[in-house]
Amino acid sequence: MFLKQNELEKLSEEFLWLKQEIFNSESVITKADFPCVFGVQGYKRQLHYVSALNYPYDSKELSNDIEKYLKELDSLDSKESGLSGLLVYFQPLGNMSIKAKQFLSWRVLSEMKNKFGGVNDNIDSDPKQDNYSFKFKDELWFINFSSNSYLHRDSRNLKSFLILALQTFNRSNTYFKANNTIKAKAQKTVRTLAEKFDGCPVHSGLGPIIGSEKFSPVKLSYYIGDTNEEPSFQPWLYEEFSPDKIVIDGNILKNVEMLNEFNQFNQLKKPFELLLLDESENNLYINSLSKSELLKYDAPNILFVSEKQDNLSEYKGGISSCLIGKNNKSSKTNYFHIEHFNDLLALYK
Repeated sequence: MFLKQNELEKLSEEFLWLKQEIFNSESVITKADFPCVFGVQGYKRQLHYVSALNYPYDSKELSNDIEKYLKELDSLDSKESGLSGLLVYFQPLGNMSIKAKQFLSWRVLSEMKNKFGGVNDNIDSDPKQDNYSFKFKDELWFINFSSNSYLHRDSRNLKSFLILALQTFNRSNTYFKANNTIKAKAQKTVRTLAEKFDGCPVHSGLGPIIGSEKFSPVKLSYYIGDTNEEPSFQPWLYEEFSPDKIVIDGNILKNVEMLNEFNQFNQLKKPFELLLLDESENNLYINSLSKSELLKYDAPNILFVSEKQDNLSEYKGGISSCLIGKNNKSSKTNYFHIEHFNDLLALYK
């Protein structure tokens, strides 16, 4: 759904969740010391536009919203269009790790580019190359990922589930009169404010100040780390893993917190069959199977999820294994690791 930032009264019932998400993000960006001064100017002048994506997130919907946004920019003068951004809100799903959100959002962007991009959008289209910049509808884009999963970098935590702030390079360049000196001054201002707001230096993924001789790939600015010790996440370096069946260790659900999280996850539409490893009957409205039945499986597209590594080792035949839990870490590189059940919607290897 596409709308102007001040058109929330037009929301249909299926998008009512957007009101709370926008309220959350506005509570951050309206703080007096919020560092993105140009984004704030656009907000105060009501120049921003919103794309709201219901789950399951549809790349075609986002493509249509971007087309509408670009048409709206044509109706603005250069000073207005240079301050205008497209804020893409993803419907909240509940608990999800930051890397799962980053991979999920990149999956939507890359699918959109592959399915609905034009011929010119395929120039320099390999994100593994250092000179890569995201191009769509014949425009190069700035991409800013924000999420309530950021625990340390407050300027990237807008108290909302997942937001992509998009802006075209062309409009920004015109706004700053294609002058690198003006751009560098603006960059320094924003970064000084960000350091105060976050209580730490800006992330290296943002690269050097414009005009510096040092080169930094633009793509590293898309998904910067929560701390300066964490490198920018590069989802394009991984392949999506799409299992046909996921088997959940029933012992996980003896924990009330995990059970509540699972029940929420189980209500979502999923691209795989969900099974429960449990000898007893369950009232979770999913099919169960026994240990002996699981041992018969011999296919890598079957994923077994447990919070105990010993349980995974017991079924280490031809199936894939996944360790769940914030504090559970495994030295085994052939294990998937997730923090929350919702992370199963964005598996990568």
